[in-house]
Amino acid sequence: MDEKKSEKKKIEATTAPVIPQIKVSSEESERILDQLFNAGSATIEFDVLPNKIKATLRNLNASDQIEIENYMNTVEGSAAFVLHTYTLQVLSYTTVKYGKTKFENVADASNFLSQKPSIVLDKLIRIQNSFEQQLKKVLQFEKINDHFFEMPSTLKK
Repeated sequence: MDEKKSEKKKIEATTAPVIPQIKVSSEESERILDQLFNAGSATIEFDVLPNKIKATLRNLNASDQIEIENYMNTVEGSAAFVLHTYTLQVLSYTTVKYGKTKFENVADASNFLSQKPSIVLDKLIRIQNSFEQQLKKVLQFEKINDHFFEMPSTLKK
């Protein structure tokens, strides 16, 4: 009987926690789908520092992801260095605006963000990752079909 208890404990200890479901309101889903299909990307605005600093992030597109991966192939160093470099790269491509500063290009965003405290970058990357998860949730075919429906054919007389 003692063997069964220890075996059960081993199983419980190795079971991964359940990932919480991401919920997106229908209004937010519509906003995201409109942006994705009309502008090619979606954005989210949020408080970095409540009532003081807002930021706007956008989703990564395929070209940006390839450029980041290509750059990351050249990065060597500790795991922490690689992770921080990747974080800065992703945020440089996805941060549209921080406070009153709007970025014209990736280099401007990178220069600006590299001067921010790492705790701020941690918050930004968590929001960006969460936003990408929201996009995955919204981009279910059922949702797209609810949002963009086929136009009925016109009957000829």
